[in-house]
Amino acid sequence: ADPKTTPNPALLGYAFWTTDLVPAEYGYHGPIHVLVGMDLSGVLTGAIVDYDSEPYGYFSIQPPEFVAQFTGKSVRAPFRLGEDIDAVSRATITMTSAVRAIRDSSRAMARQFLDPASVKP
Repeated sequence: ADPKTTPNPALLGYAFWTTDLVPAEYGYHGPIHVLVGMDLSGVLTGAIVDYDSEPYGYFSIQPPEFVAQFTGKSVRAPFRLGEDIDAVSRATITMTSAVRAIRDSSRAMARQFLDPASVKP
């Protein structure tokens, strides 16, 4: 919304860095910086892996298909690698860490900013 014409636009959702909310979550080689979007009903609207130093990141967490799995997922979803999130062999530590960072940071945001009654299952 243009602040000149709409000084107080309606809130559409939140965007946050996983590393801000779960800074101790490390992959195989270090933190994985993921920017996550979430709407007001606790549904993830998207995610982008911005930076990682993982040795197998190029075929596990960096492809757009990895983060695309989170779009439309509720914060109440299980977020289990190999079950509702596809896994890639040889990158288990990296992928588990990235999934855990997205899950834990999303749930922290939901607990802090959303009304539990409005969060979709």
